[in-house]
Amino acid sequence: MMALLRHSEDSIFFKDMDGRFALVSEAKARRSLVCWEEMIGKTDFDFLPLEEAQKCRDDEIYIMETGVSLVDKEEELTRRDGTKSWLSVSKFPWKDSDGEIIGVIGISRDISKRKNLENHILQMLSIATHDMRSPIISTALTIRLLARGRFGEVSDSVKQTLSEVSNRMIKLEKIVEDYL
Repeated sequence: MMALLRHSEDSIFFKDMDGRFALVSEAKARRSLVCWEEMIGKTDFDFLPLEEAQKCRDDEIYIMETGVSLVDKEEELTRRDGTKSWLSVSKFPWKDSDGEIIGVIGISRDISKRKNLENHILQMLSIATHDMRSPIISTALTIRLLARGRFGEVSDSVKQTLSEVSNRMIKLEKIVEDYL
């Protein structure tokens, strides 16, 4: 187990019932900007802003009271130096040999790169849908004007076709609008 705590790139920790770190991986300590020995006996309140530490503690109290694990919760945490990281966190009840809950075991993975990429994709999608929406609306309006004979007489069959195309353009515009 010590090899796992020493070599894993994931943050791994064991906390007692009071939320004090009993064991931590070197990656967890590194992300907390300390060496692992400095974390033992301390709590999240020593390493995180009050509000974030309280959210972590509330999750752990729930886990210890209910025995229900928390799996792949995404949360943004602030380090001591003010930098922020997105983590995927899983926490489980820590049980003794008699099956009694004695604390919480947790593992988290830094997903900041993935979250930044997701946000970038969402921004690009928003820009793309906005850029697509304007010509769709303009084309739909032009088709309606054509169907109404604004640019000259059109036969009933052409009016029917233009009306169908206009309806399709309206549906397309609604689809694009849903992505904004």
